[in-house]
Amino acid sequence: MDISWQVEWPGKEVVRAEVEVFAGVVHDVLTEAIEPGALRGLYYKGSSAKAWDSALDYVPEISDVDFHVWLRSDDDVDAVFGSLDLAFDVQAKLERVYLDRVSSPVHIPRPQIVIMNRLLAKPDYTPPAPHQDRVLVGEPSPSATYDAVAIRRTDCKMALSHDNYIKTLPGSVIDKPGRLIWDSLRILCFRVSPSGPRALHLLGAPTELAWESNRTRVHGELKHLGYDQLADAYAEYYLSGWAYFLSDWRDTDAGRRAIRSGVEVLTMTADVARQWLAEQDGG
Repeated sequence: MDISWQVEWPGKEVVRAEVEVFAGVVHDVLTEAIEPGALRGLYYKGSSAKAWDSALDYVPEISDVDFHVWLRSDDDVDAVFGSLDLAFDVQAKLERVYLDRVSSPVHIPRPQIVIMNRLLAKPDYTPPAPHQDRVLVGEPSPSATYDAVAIRRTDCKMALSHDNYIKTLPGSVIDKPGRLIWDSLRILCFRVSPSGPRALHLLGAPTELAWESNRTRVHGELKHLGYDQLADAYAEYYLSGWAYFLSDWRDTDAGRRAIRSGVEVLTMTADVARQWLAEQDGG
């Protein structure tokens, strides 16, 4: 399976430059929209911020471009994320400013703006290492020492949490022909992306290797451990996503291949989790 960035595709440097421009747009729009005293920090992080060594590491408009917003108080969270007027204003400006700065873009990056306050309130959340994110404004992002045992327990729980989603997916996709298939793929995106690192971690890889590597390395490590089917399904999900994007979302067969491969990734990762859980119970 060829996972390289193909020469006939939009250039990697061009696509990466657009993502970098978009990160600047997010900085400018959010720092203007949020009162200075309310904003504790703004961070660019996630898979798109890592090295792009193959086509797996970034798929335009399918891969998230992750930003975390850290606000001073719950009142500030409500003021920023509880206002529909502010939300529409930010949404419109992200679009307008980006298109002002990139006149004929290959793609419009798909942002995911997460409230860090809510993440930090979750008992099983482990912040990434400081070098894993980029501070766009404010103080350094919270960090914690990796607790591999606790993180593997969370990985196991999350891997098994998709069982009901997989069971109900056929009834969800049956009435989404044509461009509507994107709805099903969008719901799948955030589930598949962490599944590779999650499986790798449950298979015994060090936490740093599993969770700090890009998808290219995760794919290679799964292959090295003999989990070729899982690695291939993980790769096929992103390669089919590329085909779907390059067709301007017209190749719905590619969209269906992406969904099928994504479900295979979730299913096999759950199998790894059950295997890990059985080993813990047996120990």
